[in-house]
Amino acid sequence: LHDALPISQVGCSVEGRGLHCDMADNAKRKAGEEDLPDAKRQAVDGEEEQPEEEVAEEEEVEEEQEDVDEGEDEEEDEDEEDGDEEDEEEEEEEEEEEEKFEMEDFADVEGFTTEQLDQFSQAFHEFQDMAEEQAGDGGVVLMASDPTTLRPVPMTVDDFKKQMAYCFLTSVGEQAKQTIEEQVVISLTNSDDEEEPDPDQVANAQIDTFSNVLKELKANPKPNEAWEIAVVLTHMFLEDQPTMMFESADYVEGCCKLLSALADIWKDLLSKSDEELGFKGDARERVKSIIQLLMQNHSKDDYAKGAYKGKFDVPL
Repeated sequence: LHDALPISQVGCSVEGRGLHCDMADNAKRKAGEEDLPDAKRQAVDGEEEQPEEEVAEEEEVEEEQEDVDEGEDEEEDEDEEDGDEEDEEEEEEEEEEEEKFEMEDFADVEGFTTEQLDQFSQAFHEFQDMAEEQAGDGGVVLMASDPTTLRPVPMTVDDFKKQMAYCFLTSVGEQAKQTIEEQVVISLTNSDDEEEPDPDQVANAQIDTFSNVLKELKANPKPNEAWEIAVVLTHMFLEDQPTMMFESADYVEGCCKLLSALADIWKDLLSKSDEELGFKGDARERVKSIIQLLMQNHSKDDYAKGAYKGKFDVPL
């Protein structure tokens, strides 16, 4: 204390090692304060007594602020919990999207082991990642091959690159796929039947939709867009849609007309230059690999009893 203020200001003096306070001076000061009115005494003491209403208001404000702080803390905790749940959901979705393979997929391969299955799976997923990265922002990969049907069984990324039938599409192809699917649904909903559509209704809706898309393709003046729509339509018609259209004799005539018209579209498109089609790198070979695969599948003697053999014939 005596280091902070001069001794004369606190009414104390230092004697030896002890602190001696001047009691007389203190008593005089105290006596003088007792003679003052209450308000002046409070001023002398350096204290001002607040009205009870102001005190109550301050306490109420403090309580409200505490409630706000508690609410903000709870919201932060909830946000953190929601963020954790969203991360977990995204991880689960990624796991679900990753294609799983089973030993049964390779029952025809003699001596196929679980170690080979793991190697196959890892190589395929690495190939997928590579292809998606190569497609770039806004691009998509169209894979026409079923990886489990490839023989010999691919075991490396390079094997998949050589054996898979795939190509890269822009937003044009992606939008075409969505539009065609929507048109099939619209065709079904226009039916007077309120019950769930049966396979025959679905097949007829698909044939009608695909026929309309082919007509639009013939009139499309932009080859760089037309080939993307054509490859999407070819894949949807020959691979991605239910096969009952080709297995039922009721649709042979309609399907044959579509296959012939589709083949004519490809003959015209592939006669154009890479520059006209907007092909870069090995894009032409990639597209041709898809056409080749689908053409082979539908030209087999045992497919639909050979009803479509030679109907989808595109010189490659």
